[in-house]
Amino acid sequence: MSDLLTTFTFVLEIDSVEVGSFRKVSGIESETETIEYKEVNKDGKMIIRKQPGAMKWSDITLERRIDVSQVLWNWRKEIIQGDVDKGRRNGAILAKDSKGETVARWEFVAGWPSKWSGADFDAGRQRHRHREGRHHSRRPGPRQMSLHTEYPFTLPKGYVDEEGTLHRAGVMRLACARDEIEPLRDPRVKENESYGTVIVLARVITELGTLPRVNTSVVERMFAGDFAYLQDFYRVINFGDPSVLEELEPGAPFPQASLEAG
Repeated sequence: MSDLLTTFTFVLEIDSVEVGSFRKVSGIESETETIEYKEVNKDGKMIIRKQPGAMKWSDITLERRIDVSQVLWNWRKEIIQGDVDKGRRNGAILAKDSKGETVARWEFVAGWPSKWSGADFDAGRQRHRHREGRHHSRRPGPRQMSLHTEYPFTLPKGYVDEEGTLHRAGVMRLACARDEIEPLRDPRVKENESYGTVIVLARVITELGTLPRVNTSVVERMFAGDFAYLQDFYRVINFGDPSVLEELEPGAPFPQASLEAG
């Protein structure tokens, strides 16, 4: 008999990019309405028959600890501002085991965040209250040592969008094995192996300024100095000692020793 499956985290994937991990997910369910009708058979007996009606899907609710990422809130703001069509996304909920491997996957089409709830704070208490909401909410966990999975950064020059707005501050999450494996299947990488770095960065950068999201087009248009900086930043937080970030000024180059550590 197979061992019971133990799942440690759930990951939200939007447009093939993982945007956040969650400790609890609910509402992954569907229901078919039942239509009853009565008829009389040839013997004069009343028979009640049931037929399947319309399909219904529940709202998905996700919960996680508080962090600095604003990517989900920015998604919610698109709906608040009335741009529902732009705010619709295709995505999936991934269940991952202790090794970070995907053991289950539930996909959704044209989803949009209908509710986002922040945490309730009480200065007279030691802990923050539970934080939850439909689609994208977070909650603080028990007081214990935990692994940092997201790190803020500041680009040396900054990304300039089509409207001329400069974006320098951002957040990068730790990469998982899939982040480096998935790009290998991309046709652009088969033509140019170096393009894999562009795809990986687009997957792990969860926030950049006020941009609603970061994709490969954004990474492609970055200045070469910023692109090189992000590669070093990725190397340090994933394979080196992230504590070096506390000693550097925002956007400052990394010491060679910190890059060689990985």
